[in-house]
Amino acid sequence: MSADVVVVCAAFAAMAWLALGMGTHGRAALAGGRLANVPRAVWKGAGWLGVALTLAAALRGHGWGVGVVLWLLALGAAGFVVTLVVSYRARWLPVAGALAMVVAGVMALIAA
Repeated sequence: MSADVVVVCAAFAAMAWLALGMGTHGRAALAGGRLANVPRAVWKGAGWLGVALTLAAALRGHGWGVGVVLWLLALGAAGFVVTLVVSYRARWLPVAGALAMVVAGVMALIAA
């Protein structure tokens, strides 16, 4: 159960970081903030690293049979939620992504 929470939260954080790496979404979410000067390549790299770590967490928790399916479903659901956040409250995206990663880290420590 906690491995599932880790995968979903890490997937949300990864998708949020990928969205922040996009020009339009990044400008909308980071306008005037302290993170506005972070290059887009950093957000994209963090997002792809998060996607890879999400796959690793899914495989570690459930193996190849279920882990890949869980990973794909978590990425799809996270992408949908990130789309909603960007559409309605873009300024919340950096905070929501950081909070999701903190929750994923705490749950991973509890599961270990």
